[in-house]
Amino acid sequence: RGEAVLLWQKIGKHAPDPEHPDIASVIGLANLQVGNFPAAIRAFEKAAVYYGPYFKNLDASRLSVVFSGTREAKFLVRILDKNGLPLGSGVYIWKDGLVLTAAHVVNQKRGISVEDHEGKTHKVLGVFPGGFNSDLAALKTQGPSPEYLELAPGPLLQGDDLRILGFPFGSAVPIQSLGKARSTVGSSVPNIEVVETDLSSVPGYSGGPAIDTSGKMVGLVSMCRTDNPFAKNRKLGTFLVRYEDLTGFLGLLKKQKTFSALGNSEWGKKLPYWSADWAENDNRLAQALYYFKAEPEKGVELFEEAAEEGSASAWMMLGRIYFLGDGVAKNPQRAVRCFSRAAEMGEPSGMYFAGLSYLGGLGVEKDETRGNQLLKQAADADYPQALIYYSVMYETGKTVPKNREMSLYYSRRAAQTMEETGITGHIYNLMRTTSNNENQKEIYEWSLILAKDGSPLGQYLLACCYLSSVGTDQDYAKAIELLHHAAEGGEPQAYLQLCVVNFLGKGTQVDYEEAERWG
Repeated sequence: RGEAVLLWQKIGKHAPDPEHPDIASVIGLANLQVGNFPAAIRAFEKAAVYYGPYFKNLDASRLSVVFSGTREAKFLVRILDKNGLPLGSGVYIWKDGLVLTAAHVVNQKRGISVEDHEGKTHKVLGVFPGGFNSDLAALKTQGPSPEYLELAPGPLLQGDDLRILGFPFGSAVPIQSLGKARSTVGSSVPNIEVVETDLSSVPGYSGGPAIDTSGKMVGLVSMCRTDNPFAKNRKLGTFLVRYEDLTGFLGLLKKQKTFSALGNSEWGKKLPYWSADWAENDNRLAQALYYFKAEPEKGVELFEEAAEEGSASAWMMLGRIYFLGDGVAKNPQRAVRCFSRAAEMGEPSGMYFAGLSYLGGLGVEKDETRGNQLLKQAADADYPQALIYYSVMYETGKTVPKNREMSLYYSRRAAQTMEETGITGHIYNLMRTTSNNENQKEIYEWSLILAKDGSPLGQYLLACCYLSSVGTDQDYAKAIELLHHAAEGGEPQAYLQLCVVNFLGKGTQVDYEEAERWG
């Protein structure tokens, strides 16, 4: 595991290429597992084709790594499917190897196992679904529990502090998230109530325990989503199984002597969570990603199934596959249809790529009116690339009348999404008129925001501000320190700037060997 951490650190330092979401996904997971949460979130943004809008639900300030060897790490397990792919989280609840998880995590699955804190896998021998009135399931596993989590003496109250533990996005290392309880609300499943929270969580936490300030369990993560997470301005929620449902379930479990085989189709008729479309669809998407690497045809088939079931992420992935010819023959016509379907579901990236396709006549008859209409919808949904597109159009006078104020309006809106693409786009737009003191101040402030978030590009841009006294006083020492941080993060412009400062001796001694090395 020590070797794994060193490798994750090395992987995490490579800046993800936005054109390669599969690489960005690996870098995001690597940074997540070593606790570099800001860098992980930036990478997940670039891998949004896999993660949909979920990465927006992560708040780096409230996350921390659960270290190996701690009691928390010992009572947590990852739930794995028959191929070893992560399905969700679980927790040991008694000494005899019983694991509690969310029902939808093991939704009619066969051949699943659990992975403990040492990385050992244990076969699941059977499952107990309780009274089918909550998102809960108990798994009987081989062997005893190394540690187990006790139930708290009472339920959460609104405003109570709590934390959840689990494996976000299938991380191999457990991550803790802090938050507060809100009110009890109805869930997306009729007649079942859940506890709403402000926790920062994403898929992968499902089935993980919610723990109060005394260190005992007060709930279980049920959902980290809404019925339609792709709808504009829809806030993603984190919902817990109620304490009352936990106590009722554990009471039934104590009397249970036998465990049924997994994948019992009769359960789907009794409890919506066992056959929930969104749970089945998310699992199918994970399978598609797994198969696509080794068996592209099988992967595409599964993507298409997930897409037809209503996954905007699957439509976007299919669009990318057909547009690039990744594992299949290039098919721009099919790509546009996929982007358009995602757009119809309210996915801003689908609107953006479909709009560009219509503007350029890529895979579809050229239609500037339709293209601009889709791009405007994406911009209205605050999709950063669409906002930057309109900023450039107003700056150059293409498709719309030239208007510097409107150009700044759109790039500023892109920056206000707080996504790196939008912030950097606005900074470069401001750089067109650096003689303006207000622009200089804004360049510095946005660069500072990016740099504090750990962005190598942000560190480079802030270094440039200190080198040229843009919006701040000149400070070569700060600039060189930032350039080294940016270079360590893989920012090539920082290499060039370090070459220049060493060659010219700006803020340092002239050092031609160092200049040549960076050059």
